[in-house]
Amino acid sequence: MSNKRIKTKLNLNSKVFISSQSITHCQDVTHVVANKLQTSSVQEWIFGQTVCQVYYATTGLNWFTAVFTVTVLSADRYAAVCHALTSTPYRTPKLALTVSACIWLLSLAVVSPVYLFAKTVCYGQSMLRLRLPD
Repeated sequence: MSNKRIKTKLNLNSKVFISSQSITHCQDVTHVVANKLQTSSVQEWIFGQTVCQVYYATTGLNWFTAVFTVTVLSADRYAAVCHALTSTPYRTPKLALTVSACIWLLSLAVVSPVYLFAKTVCYGQSMLRLRLPD
């Protein structure tokens, strides 16, 4: 009975990180499909400057969140397998949720300059491009 309880507790950490990863991938799919459908039908970016900035920022947020989450998930699995007894007190669901929230905040901080630099650029028609300052 106690082994089953410990096993369930340890697996919950992975479920938290995999859920975070799933949210990231769902957002990526939504962005890709929406962008491709819009640009293939109209051949230009029609949503304006603000949506351009949000699009690039959330895309970058998804990229960084995915990388950071896989890194933390790998570290969690390493601790679970190689240091099973000594890592048990530190591998709690509360800590996993806290780390997951910190990953999202760190990714948001890394991507925040995109809000300043994403611009719609006109090459005869309005296109979605990331323009960096000179």
